[in-house]
Amino acid sequence: MKRSLLLFASLLALLFTSCAKDEERVEVWTVASEMGIVHGVFNLQPALMIRTDESTDWRPMLHGIEGFDYEPGYEYRIRVRLNARNEPMADGASLKYTLAELYDKRPASSQLPAEYFPEFTMEIGPHFSRFHGVDYLSVRLPDYGVVTEWQPWPWPIEGLDYEEGHLYRLRVGTSVTPAPEDAEGRFIVKYTLLELLDMVDMEE
Repeated sequence: MKRSLLLFASLLALLFTSCAKDEERVEVWTVASEMGIVHGVFNLQPALMIRTDESTDWRPMLHGIEGFDYEPGYEYRIRVRLNARNEPMADGASLKYTLAELYDKRPASSQLPAEYFPEFTMEIGPHFSRFHGVDYLSVRLPDYGVVTEWQPWPWPIEGLDYEEGHLYRLRVGTSVTPAPEDAEGRFIVKYTLLELLDMVDMEE
C-alpha cells in the first residue's frame, strides 16, 4: 500500500512538472544592435531582430519583451521566459515574453539582411486624398503585383518636395528611427526618397 502511494505521488509530481514545462520555457537570445522592418497588419513596422543558439539566422520578434529596455547600437545576450497566455491577445500572440536575465550588452554593428530594410517604387497622385478631415498624399504601390487604387499615405517621405498637380514616380527606402515624443511607441519606420524616377505636370 505504501509503495503504491509513493508511485502515485511520483506520477502526480511528474504530471505537474510536465504541465509546467508545457506552459513555460526559457530560451537564450541574441538581440541585434538595430531593428529590422517587417510587414505588420496594415503597414510596415519596426521589429527587434533576434537569433537563438540553435540558429545563426536573424528573425524578427514582433512582440515586446517585458522588462527589456532596448537601446540601438548595442547587441544583447539575454535569457527570456516564454509563458503561454490564458487569453491570447487581439494580435494573435499566444506567448508572453519576459526578460529573465541580461547576460551581456556591448556596442556592436549587427549585420542584418537587406530584406529587413525594404525599398520599393511608389506612385504619388496629383491631388491629396482627404481622410477623416486630413489631407494625405495619394499613393499606389506597383511593386506589390498590381497597380492598386489610390490610397492615402499618412507618413512623411524625407527628401520629397511635393507639388500638387504633378504625378510622381519614385524609389523609396526605409529605416528605423526613434518616435517623436508625441507618437505612440518608441520606434517608427522612416521613409526616404532614394530616387525620383519621373515627374509629370498633369495640368499642362
